[in-house]
Amino acid sequence: MDLKKFFFELKRRNVYKVALTYAITSWILAQIVALAADTFGAPDWVTKIVFVILVIGFPIALILAWAFEMSPTGMIRTSSSAAQTNPSQANKKKPFAIYLIIGILAVALIGQFAYNKYAVKKQVLATNMEKTIAVLPFHNDSSNEENLYFCNGMVEEILNSLQKISELEVKSRTSVEKYRNPSRNLKLIAKELDVNYILEGSVRKSGDDLRITSQLINAQTGNHLWSETYDGKYSERIFEFQTDIAKKIAGSLNAIITPTEEERINKIPTSNIVAYDLILKAREEHRKYWNSGDTLSLNKAELLYDKVMKLDPEYAPSWIYKGSIYFDRRGLTDDYFKESYLDSVIWYCDKALSYDSNSDHAYLLRGMAYHSRGEIDKAIENYKKALELNRNDHEVLRMTLWMLGSIYMYKNEFSKAIPLLEEAATLGKKSNSFKNLMLSRLGMAYIHLGEFKEAKKYYDKETVGMKCRDFVMLDFYQGKFQEAIETIDVCCNGIDCNYFEANIYLQLKNYDKAANLFKKNRKKAGWVKWITNKNSYREGFALIQIGEKEKGTELIEEQLIVMGKERKLGRPSGYDYHFAAIYAFQGDSVRAIEHLRLYDQKILEYNHYYVPPIRFAQYDALFENIWDNQEFKELIKNDSARNKEIASHLRDSNIGFK
Repeated sequence: MDLKKFFFELKRRNVYKVALTYAITSWILAQIVALAADTFGAPDWVTKIVFVILVIGFPIALILAWAFEMSPTGMIRTSSSAAQTNPSQANKKKPFAIYLIIGILAVALIGQFAYNKYAVKKQVLATNMEKTIAVLPFHNDSSNEENLYFCNGMVEEILNSLQKISELEVKSRTSVEKYRNPSRNLKLIAKELDVNYILEGSVRKSGDDLRITSQLINAQTGNHLWSETYDGKYSERIFEFQTDIAKKIAGSLNAIITPTEEERINKIPTSNIVAYDLILKAREEHRKYWNSGDTLSLNKAELLYDKVMKLDPEYAPSWIYKGSIYFDRRGLTDDYFKESYLDSVIWYCDKALSYDSNSDHAYLLRGMAYHSRGEIDKAIENYKKALELNRNDHEVLRMTLWMLGSIYMYKNEFSKAIPLLEEAATLGKKSNSFKNLMLSRLGMAYIHLGEFKEAKKYYDKETVGMKCRDFVMLDFYQGKFQEAIETIDVCCNGIDCNYFEANIYLQLKNYDKAANLFKKNRKKAGWVKWITNKNSYREGFALIQIGEKEKGTELIEEQLIVMGKERKLGRPSGYDYHFAAIYAFQGDSVRAIEHLRLYDQKILEYNHYYVPPIRFAQYDALFENIWDNQEFKELIKNDSARNKEIASHLRDSNIGFK
């Protein structure tokens, strides 16, 4: 074959020109399609199909260029006699400018390719893109659907490892659950989750044979930064695979792993693979309870945790999870009124810490148990220890910040409370429901300070969920009852809104409706929640107003007995405000003011919307008998003056008031 003649023919038949023109046109078309796909949120397969068509079309274009050429009469075969006298032959002399333009476009095409392939990736990493990552639920490739527990467990373990790396910001597991088997564009998912990187993968487990595939994707560019398939025996290599995935992800994102972090990542949780497998099954059942309230799942989880503890007594997480079972049951029994309330939770946490003294989970859970019992100093001590040990595990961190911030808030230590709650809200962007909860708590802090405009700023930032309830609460605690009921009529429902609705009608002196709503709410809420929400005496007040004095008085007396038990046991439930309300209604101003002064020290509980600021007493109808009492007026005045001073100090210290 005469290569010189062959290349001459390529030139004569315009094959070079067609190749270059096709490449340039394809590049332009690909850019347009990619832009359109991003704009309209088209799935990835659209751009992939266009790319495949363009690639397939390239050799076809070259074949056609070799075989045919254009003439004034249309397409003719290049090898025909007519081609010899074709005035449109491409080998005719063309202006130099044409070749210059084609050359520039060729250079641009090559430059764009090189830039996209090599420079963009380096630039993305070099610009210190936030190392925010979401681990989507892995696909269960096992033939046995029951292996889903293992697939979910793998994701949780990878998350736990990644959260130990301080340079990574990892989305919570709950926030990504809705993206199981995603059909949407990954770029859109990343935008919704507010992350730059996504890890996706699949798991196949058959007996002891295990295959894990995972890939890390830059959601902004669609580039695969890293992917790998792991094959091996589950009983032999599962912990090795999990550790390697975490390290490879960190390496791909240029995240530095400190020696301490590496030690924690490398730590093998248990040498008993059967115990490990059982705890994954137990966690799956425990999550079912959290998601649905199914107590059968809670019981199954407990039995599995018991088996784990027998197989490997030194496996600390099993003791923590067993303790959390008892904490979850705190609202399902009457143990609330026993001195031993939550003793089991504390005992299991102590046991876990005897095997792993650096378990932030154990300190958090033990802190929550002490908090619920009313042992506030011990709660603070445990929360602080949890923060000290680990500020990377966002699930633990944000809960700890929430609990500790709430304590300081009700101790009037707002300079400590607000930064903690603001940090929790920032972490809450990994979970919209938690972010809303923290914004709600921050708003309540400002309500207690009497800074209602500032509270509204936080409520404005909330998305759906508690937002409507919080605007009802904002009006309610300012005594704007008519505005509050109008908001409820438009958008508010659920047990919290029912609580406010009943109280609003009570304040508006619509006692029939208030009594019915209180009764409905009491039955809906359940026994323990009903007791701690302090509604029954208000229902009793409404019943007395409509002539049902005996029944109403009975409810009030029952509430006094319940709150007396709480007070004796030191349970943190805001009882002094409710004692004051009852005594004020009964005309006992001395005892009413005495309890208001005690309440002024702030009680330390979780359910902030049931703990009104002390100044609300000036609007609360149950206090009407003492509104003109000079001591009462002085108490309200002093509370307002103190809170103005606190607010001024916060502003001067640049804390809050963003």
